Amino acid sequence: LLWALPGMPGFVVLAVFVNAAQVVLLPLVSVGLIILINRKDLMGDHAGNKVHTVLLIILSILAIYGAYNTFLSIIGYAG
Repeated sequence: LLWALPGMPGFVVLAVFVNAAQVVLLPLVSVGLIILINRKDLMGDHAGNKVHTVLLIILSILAIYGAYNTFLSIIGYAG
């Protein structure tokens, strides 16, 4: 309902902003997953092995790349 208030940006603008914010925050979540999944004191027998860690690192690199490109496009759009 925020977009219905006078002077507020439209729904599409807010949807694009929220999606861009999710892409920027995704690397924080993926790095947190790497840290948590490798802690044997928390995960016990379910702790990640080397394959899980490598896959999460690859996905984190992709998330950082996507966040970087999103950040550049936001800066380019605003400037």
